[in-house]
Amino acid sequence: MSALEREISPRVNAEMLPKWIGKTVRLTCKLLNFDSESERSFRVEASDGGQVVIQAINTGEPFRPDDIYLEVIGKVIDATTISMLGCIGMGNELGVWPSTIDSQSLTLA
Repeated sequence: MSALEREISPRVNAEMLPKWIGKTVRLTCKLLNFDSESERSFRVEASDGGQVVIQAINTGEPFRPDDIYLEVIGKVIDATTISMLGCIGMGNELGVWPSTIDSQSLTLA
């Protein structure tokens, strides 16, 4: 495997996971809940609505992100599970353009 292949981590959704087993990917998702027993895994909702289990990094402490929306970087274990290598918090709201913007009134240079 080349150095470039080791660095690539494509963004995926839940439906795409089976195609990336054993590879590192990025999953933008919404935090749903934690495994109350182990506190080492949590369930998220991917951008396509599919649910994915994330196995958190074992640091000896429970993993509790502050944000609801996350980008998880990790290795795909199976069609519904990712082993987390890292996590980027993306906040608690995903902003959108104000509904008052009329795309037809925009001019392109």
